[in-house]
Amino acid sequence: MFLNTNFINFIKRKIAKPKHNFGYTKPLAVINTKTRTNIENMNKHYFSAILIIFLISFNTTFSQVIKLKTTTVNAQVLLENETWSEWTAPIEISELVVLDLTKKRISVFTKERQVYDIVEVLQNEKFENGNSIFAFRCIDQNGDYSDVSLLKEYENEILGKYLIVELKDKKLIYNLKDIE
Repeated sequence: MFLNTNFINFIKRKIAKPKHNFGYTKPLAVINTKTRTNIENMNKHYFSAILIIFLISFNTTFSQVIKLKTTTVNAQVLLENETWSEWTAPIEISELVVLDLTKKRISVFTKERQVYDIVEVLQNEKFENGNSIFAFRCIDQNGDYSDVSLLKEYENEILGKYLIVELKDKKLIYNLKDIE
């Protein structure tokens, strides 16, 4: 009695319609195209941001970087008559060695930083006595090929780790230990 018929019709047309658009030919809420594209762009950027955050956290979770410290180094050089010199006596050094397996890179932080990018795996073998060798064909910072090997050797239940670098004119053997 108190309600006007026009008001009742207004309520039936505008408010009483369900929020979904099933069976209706006209959309319930008309959004202009500029607003619609802004919302779509915002949704794309929001999705991209979530995807980037997920990928970064996923990548850092499974990245494999191994840091070791050198204790000694032995060297052998190629002489003029194409023969190798005798191995030098062990020289005590304390340098950082980083094995970054996600970037496929081995870095030795000596006075002149040595960087070896892994091209292929030559050998990945574990022996019955617990020893293992991981050999890689690498390219150094000068663009020359080199062979770099990581050797784990058990002798009398003592673990020895060695990084062996074979360049065209010299060979280096670094004795390694874990960083504590």
